[in-house]
Amino acid sequence: MSINILLKSIGVLLLFFIIYQIVNIKSSIVIRRRPVSRLVVAGALFMALALIVQISAEFKPLDFSVFGVSSLESIADILFLAGFLFLGAGFRKWAQVLKELEYLEGELKTSNQTLSRQTAELRLREDMYESITSAATDAIFMINAEGRIVFCNPAVATIFGYEDGELLGHDLHSLLAPARYRDDFARGFGRFMHNGSGKAVRHTIQAAALKKDGREFPMEVSVSPIFYNESWHALGILRDISEQVEHERQNADLARQLRRAQKMEAIGTLAGGIAHDFNNILTAILGYGELARHAVPADKGAGEYIELVLQAGRRARDLVRQILFFSRQQEQERQPISPHLIVNEVLKLLRASLPATIEINQSIDNCAQIMSDPTLLHQVLMNLCTNAAHAMENKNGRLTVELACVAVSAADLPEGGEFKPASYVRLRVSDTGCGIAEDVKERIFDPYFTTKEVGKGTGLGLSVVQGIVSSHGGWLTVDSVVGEGTSFAVYLPVIESETVPLKNGRAVDARLAINGGESLLFVDDEEIIADLGRLLLERLGYRVTALTSGNEALKIFKKSPEDYDLLIVDQVMPGLSGMQLAQEVMAIKPEMAVIICTGNYEQLNEEEAMAQGIRAVVMKPIVEENLAPVIRKVFAE
Repeated sequence: MSINILLKSIGVLLLFFIIYQIVNIKSSIVIRRRPVSRLVVAGALFMALALIVQISAEFKPLDFSVFGVSSLESIADILFLAGFLFLGAGFRKWAQVLKELEYLEGELKTSNQTLSRQTAELRLREDMYESITSAATDAIFMINAEGRIVFCNPAVATIFGYEDGELLGHDLHSLLAPARYRDDFARGFGRFMHNGSGKAVRHTIQAAALKKDGREFPMEVSVSPIFYNESWHALGILRDISEQVEHERQNADLARQLRRAQKMEAIGTLAGGIAHDFNNILTAILGYGELARHAVPADKGAGEYIELVLQAGRRARDLVRQILFFSRQQEQERQPISPHLIVNEVLKLLRASLPATIEINQSIDNCAQIMSDPTLLHQVLMNLCTNAAHAMENKNGRLTVELACVAVSAADLPEGGEFKPASYVRLRVSDTGCGIAEDVKERIFDPYFTTKEVGKGTGLGLSVVQGIVSSHGGWLTVDSVVGEGTSFAVYLPVIESETVPLKNGRAVDARLAINGGESLLFVDDEEIIADLGRLLLERLGYRVTALTSGNEALKIFKKSPEDYDLLIVDQVMPGLSGMQLAQEVMAIKPEMAVIICTGNYEQLNEEEAMAQGIRAVVMKPIVEENLAPVIRKVFAE
């Protein structure tokens, strides 16, 4: 065998090995499925056949009768040429396939990169949505066509009091909706699942929901329909509005309080505007009534009628003071009073005003005196009795009023106050009404708090009672049993003083008893009041000059200032006011005593007046029982 044949054989084998490696390792699957495989195989076969023919030509023993040796070599060369042609065509086709494969690989790589990017973006979006729903304070949930919860964010569990994930798979309506709503929810849910419509669809409605512990709370909910997997699903957003509702309630309460305060201010302004004229009218009624009472024997029928007129006048006077007190235009005149007289007077009024279905029981002791204003004590008792009557409305009941003087030890004193063991007057008002619940009892003394129907109460009664009692250095207790009744007890400190009681419950110190004899200058621009002042004071033994003009009074005083011991003057007058006349008089006679009368404390600051030398300020209406002791006190000083 020649070296040429050996080299060709080695080349053919190497070619087969290379083709085998390329086809099986690089792209065997692609090549086997395309014409390139046929071309390569054909080329390889031709070259193999050419090699066989070439080898055969080297062996002489073989007899080729038809073909000679030279002919076999020519055939081998032709076969080699054909093999190379087929291989060339195959490799050329193969190059095209590889180029196409590289293009497809590039496209696949690009697609994979796009898919990876989209997958990452989708994962980020899912993380973002999960973060949003997890961070949301509103409850977000989705229910399927069966009404079961298939998704809920953590706020759902927080709002309703469940563990995270505990609600999944449960029926929304039966678990979270109050029983009274479930029928409506069932009907609405059926309609929603049929066509995706409903009252809450794309609208926010308010309703109540149920927590795990059974407590109801107000909420807002809005629902959006989602058609998924051949059925409607509901996506809901729910918000707990408990704080909002509470704030709205508080704002409504504040608005009502503001309106009531504005009403009180309007009443106070009106009262302040008419107080002067009204008190002048009451001065005439009470003053001339007292003169008539003294002129008519008490045992006569006319004397009784006059006393009734005086009582009505005092009530009108106290009513004006009470209105002014509410509007803070009236300072209360506290002095020793006998509380049993006030209590008995109030009970007389109550018997005439309470319905016949309420029985009134009383146990009134003649207690020690207290330092107060009769109007305040009257107001305390009337408010307590009125509340008791309302508690027994539309039913038979019993109202019990007790007044006694009790010794209070340190152990019996209430906590949180600067109270001392001593003797106290205890006023107790009890009823057999509906009673007060414990949660309500904590708020009954709050201003404007009331359990009564609209128009039947202001909510001021008990708060005013507590304020009055506290201002007297006392305290108030309440005992109540729902369905059985309530008992209020007021404790007021007593005073130790030698006093003599008057008919309306006031007391005048004995050392200020009336004697008279001094010369007085009485000035009021109302002639009827000036005449009344003269008559009252002359009856008390004083020498009186009554005038209706400040300027005229100043002229007379300048002529003989030594003739007068005391000036009593109305504050509001045309020309010289009471304060201006007082200053002119005291400039002439510095030791001159002056008492100013006023129908409204806003017209005159008592502290400033006293600082400028005024001896006393007397609130109209002017009557004997409050003017006489003031005069004696001024002279005593």
